[in-house]
Amino acid sequence: MYKKLPTNVRSLQLNVTPEEFKKEWTACITDKTADLTRLIAMMEPTFDHWEKMLTSGGGGSDINFLTLCQLISKDSDEALNNISLWVDSITHESSVKSEILYIFLERMRKFRYVPTLANAEMIEYIVARDLKLGIYHHIRYTLRLCKRDAFYRVVDAPGFQVAVQTELPDFILLAKMKINLTKWQSYLFYLISQGYTTVKRSAMTKTHRRNLYKEEQKIWDSLKQML
Repeated sequence: MYKKLPTNVRSLQLNVTPEEFKKEWTACITDKTADLTRLIAMMEPTFDHWEKMLTSGGGGSDINFLTLCQLISKDSDEALNNISLWVDSITHESSVKSEILYIFLERMRKFRYVPTLANAEMIEYIVARDLKLGIYHHIRYTLRLCKRDAFYRVVDAPGFQVAVQTELPDFILLAKMKINLTKWQSYLFYLISQGYTTVKRSAMTKTHRRNLYKEEQKIWDSLKQML
């Protein structure tokens, strides 16, 4: 799949001119409180394009998709498999397009500089590259969580067997496993043991998924000592 591609193509799939996009994007970057409605509408074709490529794995002729795969793995088959796993993991609670929109908005608000000297075509390249990197980091982060969850669901892990196979009250579970947790950690552990997904746990606790991962990592560190 990895091959040389023509570079004389537009970086983003837009229905507006590069100058119109540059004007709107620059205004939103300059003012972090700006309304992003019009910019999101401009980006809709790009979101649709990414969704189609990620769900079908058929973006081998798109330079952004190709370089995304190269970031994920030097082996094209492994890269496509990881993308497929990511798609499967998020479509239970969300959609690929919604996740792409979330990634775009998150990175928009964190953009640290305004490329005032860049021409309109370069602005499109900057946005396309940043969105691709955002998708890459999201895929890597999500797959790391999936691998972690899979590890703690291994059938011969005695501590986790108790958590998923019994209906005992939370305090009995914690006492039996001899884990010294705070009330907040006990609540997180209860949500995990009941099978709530990361997306649901984030929504129920009103905690960003990245921060939630850090909090839950403390629980897993305690569990590791029992294995």
